[in-house]
Amino acid sequence: MGNSTLSEIVKLVDTTDEKLLKPETTIEKFPRKIKKIWQIRRWQRAKRNSGIVSVNNNIWQQCANCDYEKSEIISYYYDTVINHIQNCASDLVLATYFLGSSATNSDLTLNFLEEFSPNAQGGTPFAPPILQYPVPDSGQMLDFLISDYTFNTLLYHFHRKGIFAFRIGPEIPVVGDLLNLTCTADDIDFDLSLELQDNKDSTNETISNQTDSQDNRKKRNTAMDTLINFGICLGDIAPGIREKNPGKRTYIILKTNRAPSVQFQSANKGTIVIDFIIDALIFLDGTTTKVGHLQIRTVSAIIAQLIANRIVAKVQIERMEFIDVDKTFGLPSEAFTNLSDLARGILTRAINKRLANGIPLTMPQLGLPIQFQNIHFQVIEHALFISTDVNIPSLTHYLPYQRFAGCPYYYQIS
Repeated sequence: MGNSTLSEIVKLVDTTDEKLLKPETTIEKFPRKIKKIWQIRRWQRAKRNSGIVSVNNNIWQQCANCDYEKSEIISYYYDTVINHIQNCASDLVLATYFLGSSATNSDLTLNFLEEFSPNAQGGTPFAPPILQYPVPDSGQMLDFLISDYTFNTLLYHFHRKGIFAFRIGPEIPVVGDLLNLTCTADDIDFDLSLELQDNKDSTNETISNQTDSQDNRKKRNTAMDTLINFGICLGDIAPGIREKNPGKRTYIILKTNRAPSVQFQSANKGTIVIDFIIDALIFLDGTTTKVGHLQIRTVSAIIAQLIANRIVAKVQIERMEFIDVDKTFGLPSEAFTNLSDLARGILTRAINKRLANGIPLTMPQLGLPIQFQNIHFQVIEHALFISTDVNIPSLTHYLPYQRFAGCPYYYQIS
């Protein structure tokens, strides 16, 4: 059994673009709300809380007296994830077990089981699937099957250790301004069904006006900037919580309800399905008083291709469901359905925009004089199939020619 620590296996590269994506204009989605807000007054941004919220559990104290710029919000959460992994998952080890081998006249097959677990002690409550090569011979030197089981063992123990748990509070840049329960002097509740209908009825007019408005716009607003400037906040989608706590601010604890799962499927020439459930627990700022519990269930499908050493992917959020667990939001179920449909469309477009240029694929050198060439990969049932050729360059220029006493040397006589 060979073991490698998580820090030796996973080396995350920060390729995050600091510019956030420009959203579809909010006025398209909430025309009635926006017009009324402009008639009343433009909402002024509240002063950010400079200190950390006093919470009993120190795991949520992520940003004491921080002064992040808007463009650094993604970097902020990236650093948080890395710190969580280093502090909470440093004992996770990838254990490799040799299961056996088989050989024919044309190939040699080696079978391994790889599982992430604390100190390589196991404990994953599910078994690996049975894998099968999609073709008997790919025509290349090496073929690999990497099971989705290995990825799921990592996600399972990440969930157990609380890696997927975050606090979003007033001190977080940009996002924190949306956590007010009172948005403007005169709050106006969303009627999401009407707003979406208005959006559908005015689609033609909106499309014709979009080009002119975008050409004339000199400042690029982010999604959060747009929502804040138009006076939209948590109180709009939670009137029940707002009425009981007027003028209050909140913070949200996000955590996975169960371990996320990744499943490789052969459908559509290879699809990666990601399924997870997130609990959003809403607390009053500065207290441990819970005022709401929103559960978010999503199923996403990713179709990826390898083009010129870049992984180009397209994401489709197939299902997104919002559930008011404690029934405190004061909205009908139809409103949550409309809200989830709206969020699903916006997120799908935003993610695909970020993935449009692809992700560069860099093969590790492993400290060996081996070069991988003609790399191909394919998503099949429960596995990632990778085929490649291998080149081992000459080592003669690495090793000096040596003579040893007592050893005969023969020279070719021409």
